[in-house]
Order: sequence, then structure tokens, then C-alpha cells
Amino acid sequence: MRCQHCGYEGPRSEFKRDMDPVYTSASPGMRVRACPRCNQNSFFSRMDERDEDEEELKVLCLQIQDAINAGELKEVPHLRRKMIELNEGLDMEWVGKFVRFIDSKMRKSQG
Repeated sequence: MRCQHCGYEGPRSEFKRDMDPVYTSASPGMRVRACPRCNQNSFFSRMDERDEDEEELKVLCLQIQDAINAGELKEVPHLRRKMIELNEGLDMEWVGKFVRFIDSKMRKSQG
């Protein structure tokens, strides 16, 4: 993400969402986030964020598959939680199916 005021660029996680009802009701297609450097609010498209979230879900999916295939199950619950949290705003059906798949794989691996 890039601040519209100072030009700072960084990951979305650094730009904290402003949940002020003035912003959320006035621009439903936009998200307001505060820059970590200048603390000024910038507006970002919710569709852009959705696209980023979908890409991150795909990456998490691959990381989980790799961890399960390698037998490195310690990180899987953390990645699974992250997938569920990301999907809360997207409500993508395939994520729910994949989480159920992960759960069955984890149960099988535990005996």
C-alpha cells in the first residue's frame, strides 16, 4: 500500500483501518487506513483489498499443503487460523472446503 500523503509504501498490515462511522458509511466501496509514518488517513479500494486477500489465501493454501506433505504440522494450525480470518470478509466457499480437508489430514496424522 502507498500513502496518498507522504508516499510511504508498506504492507497493508502496517496501515491500520479507521473504523470511524463517518468514513465507513460515506464511502462503502472504500477503506480508510492510517499511514504508519505520517498517521494521515488514505482511501483504498475494497476490491483491491479483496484481490490481495484472495492471493494471500492461495499462498497460505500452498504453505499448508507443503507443510502437511513434509510432515511439518506444527505451523499448520496457525496458518489455518490465518486462512479463516482472511476469509471472514470474503466468504469464499473453497476456503471452507479446504479447512475441512486440513482438519481431516491433521486427524489422520495424529493417529
